[in-house]
Amino acid sequence: MKKRGGTYLTVFSLLLLLLALFFSIAKLSQEPKLPPVQPVIEPKSLAERPFPEPDAGWLGKSANLSQKSLLYPAEEIYLQWDLVPPGFRKEPIYRLRFPPLDQYQLSCLNQVIENRELKTDLRREEDRFMMELTLKDRRAAESLLDELKHYDIRGTLEKTYQFKPYEEGK
Repeated sequence: MKKRGGTYLTVFSLLLLLLALFFSIAKLSQEPKLPPVQPVIEPKSLAERPFPEPDAGWLGKSANLSQKSLLYPAEEIYLQWDLVPPGFRKEPIYRLRFPPLDQYQLSCLNQVIENRELKTDLRREEDRFMMELTLKDRRAAESLLDELKHYDIRGTLEKTYQFKPYEEGK
């Protein structure tokens, strides 16, 4: 008896599935009904259009003004200020910033930094620590980034400036 009840249930489920499949195919095969196409009416040219009657407000008065040629409101100007205090010179420096690293990457980075005898800054940003290096030579910074790629350490290089007082010999 149990086998017959299970068989009937299976057959009934398959019939329901086939019925749902049939109705979904029938629904998809119907063509969508589109609204009738309306003809496109081309607008009249500006010369053929009547101007609206101006009202008494300031907007109406501006409609009675004669037409003028189009002028841009201002010329484009590029301004750049070099705000170096007198007696100082501007030196380019390159900052390398590294995202938070795991223990292996941090030990590799520390070893490379010790081998090159560089000084680092460790900064806290929210709940993470960021490491920064400041170098004066761009090629040295790029070669350090290339070396760190072997350890899967990615950093960003940023050029900034540092102000230093003039020295007599330079």
